Amino acid sequence: MLFNSIRYIALAAAALLILLSWFLLQADDPDTLPDFVAAEQKALVHDSCNPDTPCVVEINDLLRMADTFDGAYVSTTGLLIVEFEGDSLYQSLSAYESRDYRNAIWVNLLAVANGVSQLSGTHVRLTGQFHGAKNSGEHRTYGHMGLWPGEIEVIGVVSTGD
Repeated sequence: MLFNSIRYIALAAAALLILLSWFLLQADDPDTLPDFVAAEQKALVHDSCNPDTPCVVEINDLLRMADTFDGAYVSTTGLLIVEFEGDSLYQSLSAYESRDYRNAIWVNLLAVANGVSQLSGTHVRLTGQFHGAKNSGEHRTYGHMGLWPGEIEVIGVVSTGD
């Protein structure tokens, strides 16, 4: 009898650990969070990511959590490409060479246009307001022909020297 009780407790503990592990793994993906948690997360981002103190965010996190960072001021690094109908910040050179727009962000350079073209093909840190919200469950698109999943309205560009 005691052995059965211990076995049931061990099974219940194992099931609880599995459930807790699954929840913790899913917590990194805002699309799987309940709406009230995602809204609270977005509010915290917007409170702390402003023009004076933009949040430093990896480009892949911006693309993965577009809803969370939509409208926030961010600072991110990547490969800047300035070309006709293709001003973009790519995660890597291979993403640019294969024109993998899903791994790039359209950059609106109007506010910093002077001299930026000289940085094309180099790694830079861009600062600006990010846009990448979903619309009716689908990502809105940005840039020429709507090929990019997000956009940064750039207010600052600095070469990283990489």
